[in-house]
Amino acid sequence: MRHWGKMSAIFVFGDSHAGTLLEYRRLYWSSLPDVLQENFHVNFVDEGGLAQEILIESVDGRMINPIMQKTLHLAGLYDRYNTNFSCKGANILLLFGFADSHMIGLNPSWEGFCLGVDDGIDDYYIDTRILTETLRWRLNKLFEFAEILADMGANVTFLPGPPPHKENDYIAERRPDLKTIPKPEFRRQTYRELVEIFTLRCSGGVQFLNLTTAFSDREGYLLPKYNGDGVHANLEYARDYLSLISEKV
Repeated sequence: MRHWGKMSAIFVFGDSHAGTLLEYRRLYWSSLPDVLQENFHVNFVDEGGLAQEILIESVDGRMINPIMQKTLHLAGLYDRYNTNFSCKGANILLLFGFADSHMIGLNPSWEGFCLGVDDGIDDYYIDTRILTETLRWRLNKLFEFAEILADMGANVTFLPGPPPHKENDYIAERRPDLKTIPKPEFRRQTYRELVEIFTLRCSGGVQFLNLTTAFSDREGYLLPKYNGDGVHANLEYARDYLSLISEKV
């Protein structure tokens, strides 16, 4: 197993949004804050599926999903051959991009279930209870996994992905592979409610570092200077995101 020295290592595990951080780290390593030039690691886990069956049940207790087993093993935090954790004191950041919400049907067909909110602009309100119940069976696995790591002595923090891009035309131009794109107001409200779920659920040994306001405009969308491919933010976002992590972790 690896030993990371006196400084507590920082590990980011994430979905495709971690790819933006990886690319920035690759291109601009020397410009990273000092604390992130040593013992800082970004790990891509799964495309849009960090919460997807991250835990599976075994006869003799809880077992980590094989994908996550391998990822943690390669990071030196878990010996998958002897099923031993070695993560005490490590700072483990779980970057969750909320892609699972789309996989289970939170798409334009849901707009009919939303209540209009008269705040001067077209808006939607999604009852938190609906999202909680819809996502519970997936998110509970993610929270349980985080609690296992915390029980093993890791400092565990959830990180949000970027706020949604605002303009659907911008998204459609850059992501022609997306067959349907929900209205901006709906995407924004989905994001808000999911952030709220994490805010309310995380406590004790598992924290939620809410960085959304640093990257949102006054309406709650991704600031235009951070616009990327319509789904992911750009490298300027990665730079500022990593800077905030270095200050707060």
